[in-house]
Parts: sequence; C-alpha cells; structure tokens
Amino acid sequence: MEEKVNIDTGDGHIIYGTLDRPAAATDKLVIFVHGITGSQKEHQFYDAARFFPANGYATYRFNLYSRDPGGRVLSDISLTTQSKDLDTVISHFKAKFGRLFLVGHSLGGPTIMWADIKLIQAIVLWDPSLTPPVETFRYVEPLKKYVAKWQFEFIISPEMIEEWKSARSLVPRITKPVRIIFAGNYSIKETWTNALAEIPAEHDSKTVEGASHGFDEEGAQAQLYIRTLEWLDTH
Repeated sequence: MEEKVNIDTGDGHIIYGTLDRPAAATDKLVIFVHGITGSQKEHQFYDAARFFPANGYATYRFNLYSRDPGGRVLSDISLTTQSKDLDTVISHFKAKFGRLFLVGHSLGGPTIMWADIKLIQAIVLWDPSLTPPVETFRYVEPLKKYVAKWQFEFIISPEMIEEWKSARSLVPRITKPVRIIFAGNYSIKETWTNALAEIPAEHDSKTVEGASHGFDEEGAQAQLYIRTLEWLDTH
C-alpha cells in the first residue's frame, strides 16, 4: 500500500516522501536516502519499494530537495542540512515503527554518517561516496557557488563541497551495524580501503561485480537487494 507522507522540516520547508507498507502489519521500516541530484523516483528506490514490502518491511523514500512547493533547493543546502532533515524523518517515524533501518546510496552515505542514528537498528550503504570529484566542479564567482558538470550541469554550495570533503572523518560515527555494498565497476571502493577498519560497529562489505555506481546493469539491482535484505534480517 502506497501513501504520500510529507513532513514539515520546522524551518519553512517540506520533505516530500512516499511510504510503502507490506500487506501484513510490520514494525520494521527501511528509510532510503538518495545521493546528489537523486530523488525518491530513481529505479533503485522505486523498485525497492516493491521488493522490501514483499519481504516484510515497510519503506520510506523521500526527496532531499524538490520542485514541489516548499521543497528545498539543491544549490542552497549542505550535508548538514540533509542530515538534519534525515533526523526529522527518523523522529517522525520513531513512534510508528519499532525497528528503523537506514539505506543510503552515494552521497546518502555521508548524510547518514552525519545524522543522529541512535534509534537505528542497522545500516546498509550502497557505494557510498567519501570524497567529492573535485575535478568536475568549477567555482563561479558571481554566483558564489560551484557548478558541477556530469551528464548535466548543476549548482551546489561551497558548504556542500567542504562538508563532502570531510566525509572521510565521519567514518568513526558509524556506531550501528553496517554493511557496505560496492559497485564493482566504479572507483568508490578504492577510497574505502583504509576507512573500513575505522568503523567502530559491527560491519562487513560486499561487491556487486560488474555493477556501475547506479547498479543499472542486468541482475545488479537484484544482487543489491538480496545482500541488503540479508543484513536487515540479521539485525
């Protein structure tokens, strides 16, 4: 069952999200956190909202920024903003579900690491980013912002860049059981070579061989979900 659940941030903005429940009642909720320029409608989250309810978990996917009225604007926010909004989401659901889990993709990883996770049972990070690809960012003085050029151009704040640069230092904040699932055909895994040993909580890592950062290849998403479900079920 799908339900639109929008949450007031407390500072004049709205978090737009979607709650999907399994047929049978559950006290387990997986909260998904997307990466930069992402949204709740990306295939890995939309399809997850079918897979995980079929396996006994409710899911909540939301937009960290949105073109809808009151939605935040990517160019105006930082990782701190995103983590505080995640805190707001967790607070909203803490009395409604007994067990809360976090799954973050790409920059969703540092967003989770910056957040207050004391109410969380376990975490899964999908190819989480520890360092910004600074070679793709160009500072535009009149805007006082950075312009990033990927498959398209977008604007982000200096605060976002600086906090993203410090993501490596957040690894010791992962105090809940965490599984990190890397994409085999992307460079992020290399940046975690030494960082994995700094995680104080129970942890492990898996790799989906042949997968790119978005886990777009045939069969990659299925492996991603199965390995995520294994970790959630264990905790």
